[in-house]
Amino acid sequence: MSRCKWNIKSTITDKGRKLAAELGLSPVFSQILINRGYTNKEDVDEYLNPVLSKLPDPFLLSDMEKASIRIADAIIKKEKVCVYGDYDIDGSTAIASMVGFLRSFGVETTYYQPERFGDGYGLHKEAVDKIRSQGVSLVITVDCGTTNIDTAEHCLENGIDLIITDHHKVGVAVPRAFAFVNPHKHGENRIFENLTGVGVAYYLIIGVRRALMDKAYFKDAQIPDLKEYLDIVAFGTIADVVPIQGINRILVKRGLDLLNKGSRLGLNALSSVSNLKNRIDCDAVSFILSPRMNAAGRMGSASRCVDLLLTKDQDDAERLAGILHEENNKRMGFQKESWTEAQSMVESLRSKDPKAFSNKFTITLTSNTWHQGIIGIVASKSVDRWFKPTAVFTSSSDGFLKGSARSISGINIYDIFSEFRDLFEDFGGHDMAAGMSLRSERIGTFETLFEEGVRKSCPNPETLIQCLDVDLEVKASDLGLRVVNEISMMEPFGIDNPAPLFFSSAKVFNKWVLKDKHLKLKLDNGIDAIGFNMAELADSIGPKVDMVFRPSINEWNGNKQLQYVLSDIE
Repeated sequence: MSRCKWNIKSTITDKGRKLAAELGLSPVFSQILINRGYTNKEDVDEYLNPVLSKLPDPFLLSDMEKASIRIADAIIKKEKVCVYGDYDIDGSTAIASMVGFLRSFGVETTYYQPERFGDGYGLHKEAVDKIRSQGVSLVITVDCGTTNIDTAEHCLENGIDLIITDHHKVGVAVPRAFAFVNPHKHGENRIFENLTGVGVAYYLIIGVRRALMDKAYFKDAQIPDLKEYLDIVAFGTIADVVPIQGINRILVKRGLDLLNKGSRLGLNALSSVSNLKNRIDCDAVSFILSPRMNAAGRMGSASRCVDLLLTKDQDDAERLAGILHEENNKRMGFQKESWTEAQSMVESLRSKDPKAFSNKFTITLTSNTWHQGIIGIVASKSVDRWFKPTAVFTSSSDGFLKGSARSISGINIYDIFSEFRDLFEDFGGHDMAAGMSLRSERIGTFETLFEEGVRKSCPNPETLIQCLDVDLEVKASDLGLRVVNEISMMEPFGIDNPAPLFFSSAKVFNKWVLKDKHLKLKLDNGIDAIGFNMAELADSIGPKVDMVFRPSINEWNGNKQLQYVLSDIE
């Protein structure tokens, strides 16, 4: 009945009890901290209280000082500047933060985002020519530009100073730009390696402020408070699904605090149209707000995201939030239809030859009818369902197949695809996600090379069995509202800092199926356990169960009660 392999780290130890007494915390919470590597008071304090003063110096990144000085000069001379960014949320938030910062100095600043379907990812020569014709002398990329070697040369040849800021993988060839800031360049300090595009852009903003201070720009003016951009930085960082540790943990923790103060009209309007009433956390950004924001680039123009983040007009904010909400509804319709078809394709393969499907390391799906804006979502849902790296392709107007791929932990699909990058017309991405296009006649070759590459990276098929890392084995008496409140101090949760999971056994007093898809159990200790989308397990549940769950607080009519949210059950 269990859908995953459980890796239970420990029970409560004497070391956990000792740390609990020292810190005035519960033994359960103290043991979780120990199991995650926070074993003394100093480590715990730094983890639970991330502060902006702990951010490392931006000039530790190569070319950052050079880029900062050039932008400071552009501010002083009132040059016309263009910020060029990607069409996803990371790119949109990076554009908004950089444009907002430059405009605050009265600099004439435009921005450019390529269209997902008409232009594709990256910095394009045609766009640069259009920007140059508008009198722009400085172009700053955010979340793109690393692989656009030819376009960087084009800028050099045409007298445009190009500053590239990005966080995508760097190949053998690097662009010749005025400055190239990317934490993945050879020799960079690894402390920056998990920064997003908006994170790198924010670091550049910090660098520019310092350069302006060195030039005595603020002698008769107020030094800007850069904390005002942290809500945007946190939003983009969460949406880009990167580890919430180190620098990112600081930026997200402080950014969520600002986001919940409601100082940005666009995000307030988006929260309102999304019916968000409680505190906004990482889950709210990831599963409620981000899909609406992403719908702009998937279904229409990503520039609506930037406009929403920059607007100072309440009516405009409500109008743009309404458009994103409607586009997200449209996206969900396309997604539901495509996902149903994708499931049918995979289940057909599995039923035809269950052993062959079980031994296969990857899934490749192709359809001529799927909307290009949702193929990444279908790939992600496939990985969640079958736990195999997945690539999904659809036909595009230029005659090529456009694809989006997602991976599982430990399988770096960017490196795998780089081994046969000549197969693609276009290709880029990260360890866990990639986008590409190829000629339709090459899809069979791609499927073979994809399978071989993952098989080589992961020779044992058992690696493709999903594993749940369980923080602690507990008894029912170990948990209470105090523990749940202590766990909240570990927020924000995300990759490399997931919400704690517990293992326990319990007797089942009663069980129900809710809305034909959710499982609810009444346990003998009086606590309710809810398993979302676990209705199919109801018939197999006996009088006693082993559970992996996270405790939460269920609040109803002013009453707070402990409940378990099930992750897996046996």
